[in-house]
Amino acid sequence: VAQAQQTAKLTEENARIGTDQQVAQREAAAKQARDTAVIESDLAVNKRKTDAGREIQIATQMNEIAIANKSKEQSEAIADAKTAEALAVSAEEKVITARAIEVADRDRQTAVLAARKEAEKKSTEVIVAAEAEKKASLD
Repeated sequence: VAQAQQTAKLTEENARIGTDQQVAQREAAAKQARDTAVIESDLAVNKRKTDAGREIQIATQMNEIAIANKSKEQSEAIADAKTAEALAVSAEEKVITARAIEVADRDRQTAVLAARKEAEKKSTEVIVAAEAEKKASLD
């Protein structure tokens, strides 16, 4: 009887140990599943953060490129405007120079005409005086 009780007790003990082992295995599997879920969740969050960071970096770079392009366009426009201004100033100076040349030519021609008139007047006076002298000497 004692041996039967002891056997029953051992059987019961073995059954309890088996049940405890099954519970422990289920708990370990559940813990592993929870840990795996946490790890996968963390990986997904990190991937979203990395993707968001990459998108922000790309957007920032695109913005910097757009700013650089606008700056380049502005610099080119300023250079074009300065070139056009230089050409306008050059053209204006050529007009001023041409005007000054024309005024100088007109003044020179006027002076030449005045000198010719004066020379003709003196020549006429000399001729008249010479003719008067000639006439007087003939008389």
